[in-house]
Amino acid sequence: MKPAAARHRTDTTASALLAEAKRLGVSAALLGGAIDAALWIGPVVRLCDFKSPGGELTEAQSKLVARGCPVHFVSDVPQLEALVAEMKREALR
Repeated sequence: MKPAAARHRTDTTASALLAEAKRLGVSAALLGGAIDAALWIGPVVRLCDFKSPGGELTEAQSKLVARGCPVHFVSDVPQLEALVAEMKREALR
């Protein structure tokens, strides 16, 4: 059986945004499946999916969001920087 990540199509922005997250001081674990990665700073964790600009949610992602799963969808560096800034503020509380 293939791992979940092998079945998941990665958006073209994912590699660059993941590298930028690490450059900004965020730890990351690739998840595959409906969510690309878990990002964390200390105990502050965010589920994140990297979307190409104009990319749409998959059916699985829509279901997660409908059930209240706090997934952050990031398409560009400014969105990632804002998410990381929020995480850093929370980590300092």
